[in-house]
Amino acid sequence: MSKKSSVRLSRIVASTAAVAPIAILLAAPGAPEISFPLLPFLKFELWEIPVYFAFYFFGFRTAFLTEVVVYAVIQTHPTTILFAPVYNLVAVLATLVGLRLTAGIPKYSKPLGLGVSSALRAAVMVGFNYVFVQLPIPFGFSFPAREVVPLLIPIAIFNVIVTLYSAGLALMVYDVVWKRILLRSQTSIRA
Repeated sequence: MSKKSSVRLSRIVASTAAVAPIAILLAAPGAPEISFPLLPFLKFELWEIPVYFAFYFFGFRTAFLTEVVVYAVIQTHPTTILFAPVYNLVAVLATLVGLRLTAGIPKYSKPLGLGVSSALRAAVMVGFNYVFVQLPIPFGFSFPAREVVPLLIPIAIFNVIVTLYSAGLALMVYDVVWKRILLRSQTSIRA
């Protein structure tokens, strides 16, 4: 491994070590959550925000590794359905891919990224839920297809909302932090 690759890997691991504990605390049992009114078993939570902040501040690899660490920890929490953390993993990875696909578009990448990642996450989760909700527990809920289909539009709406508030809040935090860093660097240059 070259020195440059080693430094890059060290940065990714260090960045993940800084961000992942925040996400883990926000995902811990007892952390704030609000049930989605259309499907109360879906919860609005805060733990995705640090993952998307990691994307904006450190890049895709750090965000990906942060999500994998959070997934591994969430996997240890008792849930109604053993496979539930996988649903979260798929949703967050779809969002990260959507953000990454638009990251290279200079002027509009962040607002466009929110839109593309919301749409991609909704589409992926509709397909994923259509297949997996029909599977028996612990992988799904054993719902017949005719009962799954009416759930798909609310699932899409839920996923769009989650992406917009979590990635949107992460972007707002990133903008504040980045402006603060720039301000400090400008004042230290002048001094």
